Order: sequence, then structure tokens, then C-alpha cells
Amino acid sequence: MGDDNTADIAGELPLNRYEIRRNIGGRPKGSKNKPKSAYDPATITKRTSKNAPATPLEIYSDTSVQEYFPYLHKEYIKLSNRSMNIPGHPVPKKEGEHCTTIMDANFTLPLAPFGDDEKPKIPFDNNSWINQFHVFMMNMFQACESGSIGGDSCRMEDVLCAAAEDIFMQDEYMFAGMRPTYVKSAQERIEHLLGLTMAMVRHEMHALLDRGNPERLELVLGDIAKEWKKFFEPGKNITVYNVSDDVREFAKDYCGALQLMLKSTDKTHGKGTPKYKFNYIRIPRPAQSRALLAKKRRKHREWEEC
Repeated sequence: MGDDNTADIAGELPLNRYEIRRNIGGRPKGSKNKPKSAYDPATITKRTSKNAPATPLEIYSDTSVQEYFPYLHKEYIKLSNRSMNIPGHPVPKKEGEHCTTIMDANFTLPLAPFGDDEKPKIPFDNNSWINQFHVFMMNMFQACESGSIGGDSCRMEDVLCAAAEDIFMQDEYMFAGMRPTYVKSAQERIEHLLGLTMAMVRHEMHALLDRGNPERLELVLGDIAKEWKKFFEPGKNITVYNVSDDVREFAKDYCGALQLMLKSTDKTHGKGTPKYKFNYIRIPRPAQSRALLAKKRRKHREWEEC
């Protein structure tokens, strides 16, 4: 029951783009159909008066969720199978089922309503894609923990890369040179990305930043930062991503917190720990004065005359 072979459940997925080895054989297309628990994708993401307990991301039983997040589903199965081999850990009642509580992370717990002090500060509802994915990723990171820094780091790294692969999944294309298209819409990508960013900041990922593979982390963090940079281009909030300006400011705060966390590893984890760039927003260069430009031109002419 605790066999770590996931091929019979999740299917044989090709290596994702964040593997050190070359990805040969293409990628799964993934499902374009949103999971059953998703809200209307045409609805702009903003705060409403709703604040009731909400359904978690049921990756342990909902096939529509499993098809929508195939790489995360694969990592979830690996974590579940591993936990079944730990003495004293609760085992599913039926053969073929998976653990819904892994290392104290309860995947079935309903999403709690926001507190009265939190609700005015959060620009989306607790049943939104953002919060649903945020809570799910918090559980996934927590499920990686066992007290072994090296092992925890490897599992967190796989989970982070699987999340990025599912968020940025692209359609397969037939001919070389054809521009691939994303499986998920711009709104879905940015909402999942905000949920992931929140989970990374709140969990803090100590083991991953201490022992992670720098080459692999630079690649995945670079892709995440690149998508955020597109999002923060002026005028794209509502027209492209269909989220409110309040969500934009909320996301900017979390991106700034993640950037600080990634570049401060020498202070939090000790000297010699790798630091990571996270350039999530375009910073315009200051305009140069006419006098400075004229001085540069004179120097250039003098250099040519020499």
C-alpha cells in the first residue's frame, strides 16, 4: 500500500521543465476544464461580503482537480505514499485511497472564514482561487516536512517546481516555430501564482533555501518573477488579468516580501547560503539631463578622434 510507484495512479508524466535533465517527449496537455469547485472565471477578482467556510482543493478525490494539476497530483501521491510507510501515521481505510492528513497537514479541512480584523485588508474572498490555492500549497509544503533538512528540501523543491509547471503549462504544438499557448487563462495563472507566492512567504521554506539546488531554483524563481513582471505592467490588471487594483497592490506587497526573503538568506540561514534574484517589477531608469547627455557625446567624439 505504501509503494512509491505512482505510475498506476498519476500516469507517466514527462519530466517538467525544471528538471536538470533535458525534457524529451513533450508535456501532457492537461485539462482546460476548471475543477468543479471553481467560481465563474468571468467574475472579476475582488472582495465581496461573502465570508462562509469554503471547499478546499480536493486533489485527493476530485478527478477534475487531478487533471487540472497533474504535476502537483503526482507530488501529492508521492507524499501520501511516503507517509504510509511512517510508523504510527494514519493509513487510509480503503485500498487505493490516499492520505488526507500528511505530517499534520489536513487537506480536507474547510477554508476558514477570514477574521473580522483580516477581512477589510484582504482584497478577495476566502473561497477564491487565490486563497484556495494558497491554503493547498501551504499544506503541500507542510506535508514535505519530517525534520530532515536535506529530505525536506528535496520534497519542497519538487512541489514548488510542480506548482510552477502546472501554472505555466502550455499546449503541445505540432510544428517548430509555432508559438505555444497557455492551458490556463491569464486570470487563472495570476491567481494561482498569488496563492503560491503567499504560501512561499508564509511558510518561509527554511529547508529549501538552506539546501535547495541553486540551478533549479534560479530557473523556477526566474519564471515566477517573469510572470509577475508582465502582471505589473501598467494598465494590464483588469483588461488582461481581470483582477482589481486592490489585488495588484496586495500582490506587490507579497512579491516584495518574497524578494526580501530570497536575498536575505545569508542573514537567516548563515553565511555562504545562496541568494536568489527575484526581479518581479520593471524599474524605469531615471531620465538623464541634457547636460549629461551632451557631456557623454563630447567624450565619445574625443575618443573617436584619438
